[in-house]
Amino acid sequence: MANELAPTRLRRLLAELTISQALIVDAIRGRSIRKADVSSLRAAVSGIHGVLRALDVTKPWDPPAPPGPNPAPRVDAGVDTIGSLTMVIAGTSDAPTIWTKVSGPGDVTFDDDSVLSPLVTFTEIGTYVLRLTADDGTTTAYDELTIEVS
Repeated sequence: MANELAPTRLRRLLAELTISQALIVDAIRGRSIRKADVSSLRAAVSGIHGVLRALDVTKPWDPPAPPGPNPAPRVDAGVDTIGSLTMVIAGTSDAPTIWTKVSGPGDVTFDDDSVLSPLVTFTEIGTYVLRLTADDGTTTAYDELTIEVS
């Protein structure tokens, strides 16, 4: 709010608003309004305007801007390395991940392809490229790791 209101004043303004609202609702519903009520109705409308002005809500409301596009998750498959037929690899990510084989001369088996640091078994010596893909449910990102298996 543009200005601070003391709790007592705020309670009084809300009470005025409730009374004013009730009078206006009765008038809209076509209930009989006595001459005395006409001045009360004018006071009610004026009261609502005063309350809104006091609460600083008489200006048009601008809704917050929608959030920007979801940034891609961070993912790092680790540093290219030299390894053996069975080894542990280690990646990092801020989203759920999965490891896959991109290329290489033999088969690759992950003990659990959804963990960041799986035990990997290669069936042949050679150069392999493994991909760590992160998916936050909206966007995906990946990083690749080259391993020279000897």
